[in-house]
Amino acid sequence: MSQLSRDDFREIASTVTPRRVSHYLATTWDLESRVEGIKEIWQLRDEDGKLQGRIMLPLATDYVDFFDRFTEALNMVGNVSGMDASRLMEQIQETRTDLLLIRLDQVASETISFHQAKTTIDAIYDIVRDAAYFTIDPERFREHRRGAPPASVADFLREDIRLGHTKRGSFIFTLVARLGETNTGDSRLEADMPLAREVLTSLARNVERISTRGDNPQRDVELNELDLRTRLVKPLRKITDSAGVRSVDLSFEWASGESRPDVGLRPIVLTRDILSEGPRNPMMAIEESSAVRIGEHRAITGYVQSLRHNGTDGDGVAEISAEVDGLPTTVTAYLSAEAHEVAIRAYSNRTPLTVEGDLVYERKSWVFHAVSRVTGQGSTLWSQ
Repeated sequence: MSQLSRDDFREIASTVTPRRVSHYLATTWDLESRVEGIKEIWQLRDEDGKLQGRIMLPLATDYVDFFDRFTEALNMVGNVSGMDASRLMEQIQETRTDLLLIRLDQVASETISFHQAKTTIDAIYDIVRDAAYFTIDPERFREHRRGAPPASVADFLREDIRLGHTKRGSFIFTLVARLGETNTGDSRLEADMPLAREVLTSLARNVERISTRGDNPQRDVELNELDLRTRLVKPLRKITDSAGVRSVDLSFEWASGESRPDVGLRPIVLTRDILSEGPRNPMMAIEESSAVRIGEHRAITGYVQSLRHNGTDGDGVAEISAEVDGLPTTVTAYLSAEAHEVAIRAYSNRTPLTVEGDLVYERKSWVFHAVSRVTGQGSTLWSQ
């Protein structure tokens, strides 16, 4: 392959940023290692795994020789890929991707076991799948595994997200989210926002809340995000439970062609301690909280997880995913026949249900024994 002129790439170097080039490389190259704010090492292999090229992409623009090193990197990308400067520029400009870098901070080791590799990949898959499921159909997601996810979740995982990984040092798994077209048809999603961007934004917001939970266990959270945040903790803990892993770090890099979200603007570090303090076991945090009140008349709002009959008179029992004293949990409500009908409608319509009565904490669970009012959507209610 003939070497392309280095001067042909100087114009690209003066036009694009290292971040933009990094997003382009992530679509076909593998990220080998990264020093935050300093440099990245990328490699390209053919279908047989043979190394085609390896470059160092400078990130620190304040170095006196940055422009020369940046030009050289672009020149090598063009030579390895067989593209002249104008074609490479077109490819970079057409790239619209968000990146999620998941780094395992572990005791010095150049390798991980097959078991750890499978556990980590499975956990990452669960994290992205749940974030996509929650974003596309939050009501169905809250029903906790009732039926298979929508087909659009499988389409997203198959078409819009790609995975790369490091070859040495601390392992970094690179998720490349193709932004594609903006959402125009699904009313459940944000208008004019690509699905991939909305999925990663939701993921970033919930992971940030997990990372700060240890500082403030009573922190207020939105009801509609409790279930996602709770579900994310389990796969994240699987990653940190591997021997030698001190933390899992998540860094979001948003495509420069789109407006940046207000989340995921700095690396998010999740240690074992933080994850153990998350919503995995809310009852423990409730038991230790001075804000717990036993046998108090209260009202909670949440989504019905399950229903069952209680006796032969139409009475029933509802399990409700809700928040008590700022913590996500499951509340059991013993309902009359009329109240049970309201709960059934809320469950069928996937709408919130409000239960009011004497809330008691017994045998490590919250229970409504004397229910005075049940309110569903559309002002449908029952009073004792």
